[in-house]
Amino acid sequence: MLRRITEAYKKSPHFTSAFPLIEDCILCNENNLFRFIFYSLEQLKNYFNIPARLIISSSVSIDHALKSEMKVIEICRALKATAYINPLGGTGLYSQKNFADRGIGLSFLKSNEIIYPQFNNKFIPWLSMIDVMMFNSKEKIKEYLSSGYTLI
Repeated sequence: MLRRITEAYKKSPHFTSAFPLIEDCILCNENNLFRFIFYSLEQLKNYFNIPARLIISSSVSIDHALKSEMKVIEICRALKATAYINPLGGTGLYSQKNFADRGIGLSFLKSNEIIYPQFNNKFIPWLSMIDVMMFNSKEKIKEYLSSGYTLI
C-alpha cells in the first residue's frame, strides 16, 4: 500500500510533509480495525492541531442496549451536549424534534466541494484525505476544515 501511495504521489507538492503521517498510520501496529481507525484519527487530529477530544462511545455510561437515535441522544445527554452534528446522510435517521425535546440541537454537516490542482489532470473530487494532503499545505487544509462545509 505504501509503495502504491508513493508511486501515485511522489511528485505531488506536499509528498514530503504528508507521507510520514500516512506511513505512520498505515504501519500502526494494530490488528484491530477500530483501534487502527482511532489511532489514525488521533494522528490526523494532532497533525492539524485540532483541539477536539475523541471519546469512545462504549466508555460513556449509558444503557448500551439502546439503538440508533435513542443511543445517540443518551450519549449526548451523558456528555451534557447541547448540540449534535451528524453527516448529511443521517437526515433520514434522526429527528430534530426528538433531539430538541431533550434540549439538544441537531444539525447536519454538508461538505462543500473543494477544488485544487491535481498535477495537470482534470480535477477528480472526493478522492481521499491522502489526496487532499498530497496537493495542499497544512494551512490550506485547515482552511478547508474550518469553512469547507455548511450546517443544515
